[in-house]
Amino acid sequence: MFSDEGKILKSIVNSVLREVKKMPVNGVKYPVAMDEIVQNFESDFLQSRENEKTVQIVGIVGIGGAGKTILAMELYKRKSSSIIRSSFLSDVRDAAAKNAIHTKQKKLLEDLRFQNESFDNIEEGKVILANRLRSLCVLIVLDDVDHQDQLDALLPPKDSLGPGSLIIVTTREGSILTNAGITSVHRIRTLHQSHAEKLFCYHAFSGPSPVEGFEDLVGRFLKVCSGLPLSLKVIGAQLYGINSKDYWESLLDKIQRKLPKDIKDKLKVSYEALDEEEQEMFLDVACFFIGEKKSLAIAVWDGSGLEWSVWLGNAFQQVSC
Repeated sequence: MFSDEGKILKSIVNSVLREVKKMPVNGVKYPVAMDEIVQNFESDFLQSRENEKTVQIVGIVGIGGAGKTILAMELYKRKSSSIIRSSFLSDVRDAAAKNAIHTKQKKLLEDLRFQNESFDNIEEGKVILANRLRSLCVLIVLDDVDHQDQLDALLPPKDSLGPGSLIIVTTREGSILTNAGITSVHRIRTLHQSHAEKLFCYHAFSGPSPVEGFEDLVGRFLKVCSGLPLSLKVIGAQLYGINSKDYWESLLDKIQRKLPKDIKDKLKVSYEALDEEEQEMFLDVACFFIGEKKSLAIAVWDGSGLEWSVWLGNAFQQVSC
C-alpha cells in the first residue's frame, strides 16, 4: 500500500515540477521563422536522441546579435517539459568578467534541485557538480560562453551524465567548442530576405508587411541591417508609430554613419573576441576588400604571412544566408 502511495506521490511531484518549470527569460515577441529554425536544428542534431538515449552536447555559434540566445531559449522551452532537472545559465561571459563563475555553479546546482550546497571556490564546485549530477538525466544551457575555463567550471564530464541528457552551449567563438571536444555545432546564419522583412516590419508596424508607401524605405533599411536579427529589432522598434518619411530618411542616414549603441556594443564584443591576427584581417575586409574578390584578400594575407584559412572559413559560415 505504502509503495503504491509513494509511486503516486512521486508522479504528482513530477507533474507539478513540469508545470512550474522555470523559464529564465521571456519568450520571443515575434518568433519569425523560429519553427523552421528549430525544426532544422532538431533534424540535424536531436532527432536520433529519442531512441538512442545518448548524452549529447551541442554548440550554437554566431556573431553577437545573430540570435544564439533566442534559439537556445526556444529549445530549452520545448525540451524542459520532458526533462525534469533543467537549468538555463544566461550571461556566462559577464559572470566570468566579474569573477562570479562560482555563483553560476551554485545556480546550476539549485536549478537541478540540489539546494544549499556549500563550497569556497570553483574547483570545489566542479567536484560537487560532477558528483551530484552523476548518472542523472539533465538539460543544461550555458549561454554566451567565451573561454574554455568557463566550460571546464560548468560542464560536467559527459560520461558522468545519465542517458538522455542534453547540454547546449552558445558562443561567439567556435574554437572554444573544438578545444572542448564538442563536435556537434550549429552555426547561426543571418536571416533570409523574406524573414528579415517580416521581423523588421513586426517591430516597425506590428505586422508582417510594410505599410503602403514605405516599401522602398523598408528595403533600404533591410540592406543596412544585413539580416542581423538584433539590428532588425532595434532599428524597427525605433521607427514604430512614426509615419513621417522624412524621419525615416533622417534615421537611415544617421545609421549609415553611426550604428545605435546597443548594436555597436554587441558587435564590439564579437570583434574583441578575435585574436590580433583575426582583428587585422577583419579590418582589412572592412576598409579595403568589400566588393573585391576573395582571392585578392587571400593574396595580400599570404604575402603578409597571416593565417587566414580558419578565420575566413568561420566568417563565411557565420554570415552566409
